[in-house]
Amino acid sequence: MYTTKTKNNIRIVSKEDYDMPMFEEIVGDVSIINYTFVSESEITIFTRDALEILPLTKTVYINYCEEALHSTYWNIIFDLCKDKGYKRIVWTDGGLTKGHLLRHLDNVDILHKTSCFAFNRLEYNYKSIIGKGLNPKTTHFVSLARMPRSERIYFTGKLLEKKIQDKGIVSCGWGDKDFFNSNGPYSHNNKELIEEFLVKSEFINKFPVDLGDDDDQQWDNLHNFEDAVFNIVMESSTGYNETCAEAVYQNKSYGWCRVNTDRYFLTEKTTKSFYCRQLPLFVAPAGYVEHLRKLGFDVFDDILNHNYDKEDNIFSRCDMIISHLEELIVTPVDEWNNILKHLKPRFDRNIELCRKLGDSNREIEWINSLII
Repeated sequence: MYTTKTKNNIRIVSKEDYDMPMFEEIVGDVSIINYTFVSESEITIFTRDALEILPLTKTVYINYCEEALHSTYWNIIFDLCKDKGYKRIVWTDGGLTKGHLLRHLDNVDILHKTSCFAFNRLEYNYKSIIGKGLNPKTTHFVSLARMPRSERIYFTGKLLEKKIQDKGIVSCGWGDKDFFNSNGPYSHNNKELIEEFLVKSEFINKFPVDLGDDDDQQWDNLHNFEDAVFNIVMESSTGYNETCAEAVYQNKSYGWCRVNTDRYFLTEKTTKSFYCRQLPLFVAPAGYVEHLRKLGFDVFDDILNHNYDKEDNIFSRCDMIISHLEELIVTPVDEWNNILKHLKPRFDRNIELCRKLGDSNREIEWINSLII
């Protein structure tokens, strides 16, 4: 556990030494718990230990800028903070929603805002792309999947099965190559899952689909990703749908997904498509596209069919996206370039919205306005 104080004499507890410059601008009677690098299994012990160190201020600010933990974990955190005696909890993380299972607590205010982190994480890396405007595209689509999650394997397998992978830039599983070792995925006892359901046996030896990158390059812009017309956004959370939340984790409805959360979770994977001025299709939880609309993003409904966003089953969503992609790539790239020219103001507005939502100064002002 790592403890420090800001220039304004505010105590911070983190799991590790983690540079968060915005903490330095927070003022008032507040303590800070930074949950970056804290796993779900550590939540209770970490929170208890942090609360023993922190002073009892009227407000506690808690932050997990990179993740959107399941609301049941936040219930544990909030209960412990209330027991400590805090009257207000100011909370930022990667979640677009608070969570279906978040409990109401009496005698404590809980105020949430989606962290600016996901919106601005790539802005520096992609500064040259943003600055050069809308350049002609040279390929139909990009579909990037570093970690071999089930729905990503399934989707990439469908690209191979449909023989359309050559129309785009495709990767899957390169961040966990041990999963696809020389014997295939069988060492993980996943033969039936992989071969009978996710990927046809004749395509197993194609995995991992690797572009030759190192794991620490996952946020870099490589291989001219921005030159694709469409971006198949492989978001981190895929299994949640608030319209039938009582069955969130029943496999027959949702299939498998790695991120176990009941919340909508936005990451830099989404903003990458906006920064690159691409037309996005989202392998994400049902209802995710509607949440992007509510945030103000243009998802190009006049061009793209996002009906998949209403489908509960993640694999059925993948099938719908694949079918739509097949329709879209019939049109040559040159023709798409003519269409994209007319969309330039809309692409630019999405970038400006990313910048607005990613403005750390606005987030600091929000936090400071709530400290009592």
